[in-house]
Amino acid sequence: MARLQRLSALFGVLVVLGTIGVGGWALLINYVLESSGELLTPTGATLLVTVGLVLVLVGFGARSKRRLENPYW
Repeated sequence: MARLQRLSALFGVLVVLGTIGVGGWALLINYVLESSGELLTPTGATLLVTVGLVLVLVGFGARSKRRLENPYW
């Protein structure tokens, strides 16, 4: 891996971790500390659907036998 690719990968990982951190912080502040009960159920359902959809897409991608022939990938 070239140095620029490693730096790009590190930056991408830091962005993802930062996004997870900000989301976790917002979840903690809005739902745990302030106990906003009427929005907790829709938020939980949205999180479950999102996680389920991501897992299904990962499963489809992992089982794929095709390789991408596009030079950009």
